[in-house]
Amino acid sequence: MQYFTNEVALNLPEGGFGDSTVNVIQLAQQKASFVIGRGQLEEGEDLKASFERQLRHVSQQVKGLESEPAKETQLGQNESISGLETQNRLMLGDDRIYQYQLAFILPETRTMMSMTYSRSEPMTEADAAHWTSIKAGIRLRAK
Repeated sequence: MQYFTNEVALNLPEGGFGDSTVNVIQLAQQKASFVIGRGQLEEGEDLKASFERQLRHVSQQVKGLESEPAKETQLGQNESISGLETQNRLMLGDDRIYQYQLAFILPETRTMMSMTYSRSEPMTEADAAHWTSIKAGIRLRAK
C-alpha cells in the first residue's frame, strides 16, 4: 500500500497499520498553531460519538475545558466534505488557550481527521477569517 507524507511516499504492508500521526504547524504571523491529527473510529462509532469521546478524554487531561456544542459544518471546495466543528477554551499550565476545532471522516474509511487552530490570546476577526479560509481550502488527496 502506498502511504504518503509531505516528504515521501512509502510502501507499507496492506492492512498492517493504523495512521495516528500528528502534524503541528506554527503560524508565526498569526501567533497560532495548527494541529492535524488522525485516528481510527472505534467499532460501531460514528463521527459525533468519536468527537465527543475525544473531548471527554481531553477534559480529563487539562484544566477548565469549556467547549461550545459541536455543530455540523461543510468543508472544502464547494463545501463537499461534512464535518463537526466547535470552539474550546482550556488551561494549559497557567496559560489559557483558545481553539477552533473540527473533525471529519475520510470517505470510504474509518479514519477521522481532526484539525485545531490554537492561540494563547482570544480569537480575533482575523483568526476567524483564517479559520474559514483553512476550512474552505481543504482538498482530499487522491490515493
